Amino acid sequence: MNEKPLRLAALGLLAALYVGSAAAYPRLPARIPIHFDLAGNPDGWVGTSLLSWFLLPLIATAMAGFLFVMGRVSEYRPELWNVPEKPRFLALPAEARAPIAARLRAFMALMAVVITAVLGTIQVEVFLTATGRAAPPWLMTGATVLMVLAIGVAAVRMNGRVAAEVREAHRRLHG
Repeated sequence: MNEKPLRLAALGLLAALYVGSAAAYPRLPARIPIHFDLAGNPDGWVGTSLLSWFLLPLIATAMAGFLFVMGRVSEYRPELWNVPEKPRFLALPAEARAPIAARLRAFMALMAVVITAVLGTIQVEVFLTATGRAAPPWLMTGATVLMVLAIGVAAVRMNGRVAAEVREAHRRLHG
């Protein structure tokens, strides 16, 4: 998993989310849904405004930005990483920690891609619902479940890989 293509994918998805939202804005009615029940039915509405319509893209941007910034900050403050075998990880010299930190930053970028994709899907459902089109009833729930599963599976796999890499780095250094 390489960080740069994932960061570019996240940025591309963010750009698409803003472009799509800007293109859809003139076609919105006076009210748009802001909340859906578990069955995907809207149960909260708000007047259409730039803020109400662009709130999901702004949240996606904030979340992706936070993940990118924390990945970089943690490069200089490795104690901020919550990793398995953390004491051994921190005991490694910086050059031995670097490939592990790169994997962790790539994981953060992957999370930015997943979160942005899900929020984009929700934005599409909000648009479809607001304009009276029938969104598939599984869209919102499916997107949310997919996000939770993707994050959970990726986190478990990442923890296992990081633990193995920390152990291997210690073996190489200490025989």
